[in-house]
Amino acid sequence: MLYNRYIYKMLIMATIFVSIILIAVVLLTQSLRFLEVIVESGASVWSFWMLTFLSLPRFFEIIIPFSLATSVIFTFNKMSVDSELAVLKATGYSFWQICKPILLLSLIVTVFLLFATMWLAPSSLSKMQMLRQVVKTQFSTLLFREGVFTDVGDGLTVYIREKASNGELKGLVIQDERNLEEGAITVFAKRGVLAATNEGQEVVVFEGARHEANPENKSLERLNFQRYTIKLPEDRGPARKRWREPDERTFIELLNPDPSNKSDLGNLREFKVEAHKRILGPLLTPVYCLVSALFMLYGTHRRQGHLPAILAAVSSMILLQSLYIATMNAAFDHVWALVAGYALVFVPLIGSLYIIGKEHVGVKS
Repeated sequence: MLYNRYIYKMLIMATIFVSIILIAVVLLTQSLRFLEVIVESGASVWSFWMLTFLSLPRFFEIIIPFSLATSVIFTFNKMSVDSELAVLKATGYSFWQICKPILLLSLIVTVFLLFATMWLAPSSLSKMQMLRQVVKTQFSTLLFREGVFTDVGDGLTVYIREKASNGELKGLVIQDERNLEEGAITVFAKRGVLAATNEGQEVVVFEGARHEANPENKSLERLNFQRYTIKLPEDRGPARKRWREPDERTFIELLNPDPSNKSDLGNLREFKVEAHKRILGPLLTPVYCLVSALFMLYGTHRRQGHLPAILAAVSSMILLQSLYIATMNAAFDHVWALVAGYALVFVPLIGSLYIIGKEHVGVKS
């Protein structure tokens, strides 16, 4: 049908245009968020852009529905100003025939968003958090400056003669006075590296000697070694191995928490609410599109455009999104909020479909 091809073209072009603008805004805000981390760690530009782009998919759930609904408002307003909607109505087109391409396109977008929310967004968010931790760990040798005695904790001082381009430390002197009752420890080593483990961060040194002052007999004990490990204070290095938050887990992982993990068992309700959000969020796409279309179709035809109808459509989207966020946040504490979230999605959707079907007057080819 000629009308379908025309409306698809208009909607897709407008949606892409609006999405690009919103994505640019999101990338800008996210880049500012990671800029401090990159500057402090000295990581590469590649790491900066990887962090930024990995954070993007979780915003698809908001960007794409609003972009498509905005394109519906723009397209119908243009068609009204150009009297195209008036011609369609005069030739017998029903609301169903006019809105059918919008409904089909919104359903296609909904399927994509279901894939994004259930797998793409949580996977990219999890990778982003992992990369962020790797960046902090890999480049945290900046804690140590060449030729300077660096205090990395209460009673722990580190000196390095040189830092190699591959992150290796050369010519180390480490003074450890964290346990003076057992005696101060001084470590000399030819080289070393900074490593992160599940227990925290540590300096691994090679080919050196460990000197320990014995407070009992006031003697100095020496131990030569090929490899020696010194743990750094927890607050001076990257965090320990992270527990993945519910929004970092795929839909399947939300439905199957680890029974041996105490953190998983203690957050079962959060997993449940997050799983429901993965289902409800994408379904807002046809809601926004159909509600916006109805406001534009019922608006009074004016050559100047449908300003009241546009304001009503935009306001309804903002109101629905605000109520959805509020109910999902309340669902962590109250079961009724989860029921209200489903009602908030399906009542407008079913109501819009009912109104559109009620206005059906025939089929035009």
